Amino acid sequence: DRFGRLADDAIAGARRAADALPDSPEARRLLGRAASLRGDHRDAESAFRAAIRLDPADARSRLDLARTRLVEAFLGRSEAVNASYADAGVAALLELIGDRADLSPADRALADAMRLQALDRPADALRAVESSLAELGPEPGVEDLLWLRSLLLEPVEERLASLARALALAPNHALALHSRGVLRFGRGDLDRAIADYTLALRIHPRLPAALNNRGACWFARRDFDRALADLDAAVALDPGAAVRHANRGTILLERGDAAAALRDFDAALERDPGLDGARLQRGKLRLLGGQLDAALEDYDALLARQPGWAAAWSDRAAVWIAKGDSARALDDFANALRLDPQMAGTYFNRGTLHHTLGDHDLALIDLDTAIRLDPGNAPARRQRANTRFVKGDLEGALADLDEALRIQPTFVEALHERGCVRYHLGRTAAGIADVERALDLARPDWVQRPQALDDLERMRRSDR
Repeated sequence: DRFGRLADDAIAGARRAADALPDSPEARRLLGRAASLRGDHRDAESAFRAAIRLDPADARSRLDLARTRLVEAFLGRSEAVNASYADAGVAALLELIGDRADLSPADRALADAMRLQALDRPADALRAVESSLAELGPEPGVEDLLWLRSLLLEPVEERLASLARALALAPNHALALHSRGVLRFGRGDLDRAIADYTLALRIHPRLPAALNNRGACWFARRDFDRALADLDAAVALDPGAAVRHANRGTILLERGDAAAALRDFDAALERDPGLDGARLQRGKLRLLGGQLDAALEDYDALLARQPGWAAAWSDRAAVWIAKGDSARALDDFANALRLDPQMAGTYFNRGTLHHTLGDHDLALIDLDTAIRLDPGNAPARRQRANTRFVKGDLEGALADLDEALRIQPTFVEALHERGCVRYHLGRTAAGIADVERALDLARPDWVQRPQALDDLERMRRSDR
């Protein structure tokens, strides 16, 4: 918090200097650096550009501008330097810097390494960083080299060690804290990842990637309220970032707000049509909303781009089922299971389709596999009970429904159906108790309520 207040004071002082000295590139550069301290990277970029316009030979402002663009690119995806970083603009800025004597040794080393990375030469960039670190020692500015090194390394332990060195030199290096949070999140260390993101945000409150990634931690903890608060703030800071809309859509979907989730997935795909995860989720929502042609359009586009994505084949099969095209659904299920034979849900869905089509032996094969892969799948056990019941295996059906209700005691459909199986086995009182319990637990608009009431009345008549 104290650092944040100091940064605010620095911005206020730099603005006063820039107003008093409108023709001073130094004043503009100081304003840019003060804005960077607070995480206002776009304001910083504007100030550095103003400094360069005033003095095209200002190497320091060119380096600061390039560094700011690196930060923006890094924060754009929250993972590592991405394609937007390696653009000709950054490389050109850095080429203009060269070996200007008015840059510090650490800044010259950083400029050289960033230029190599911008030119898509990460191995050369890493060698340059390592060489510079060996020469410079703990000189001011080396923390930026250590942060950049952490992006260029592969082994997580080495990346963490580089960040630890950076933070030992500069404890308020928000980007190093953010990067360490990313690595800790990847390891499942949610508490320490949240701590890193929180500290980074105290230093740079306007880091949308830190908000985004802390939201991902809350989401992993199933704390959807905090996750949504962080993603709302991230989207407000950077509404043009497609991935943040997609991430917020995923949270909204988990909270049950399908309409808001769909709006976010639409916004994400409008900004970046290549976000395949958002397209998959939107396809599911369109299917649930009865927009079958639109859902099919999403899955077709996905599979054209990624024909090896088993989940997309499996989900498109559900669209074909809804459209009444069982043959195409079975083809898509087959493709999904060829790509990933461990998809319990796909075996369950195909088994359910086989049951609907009257192919009960094939249904049992698929349902047996689904339950073997996922023994805790109560709906699969309920579906296998239905298939066993149709085939005359009442004891097998009862065993499946007993297990489904052990897994999910308030599974009203399973309670209703177990009551019916018990009735057919001559256990009428137990059957009545199950159906009554199902009716008590079910919502007033439960779709099976009329049938359950008819079944209950029939059981009571036969018990008189």
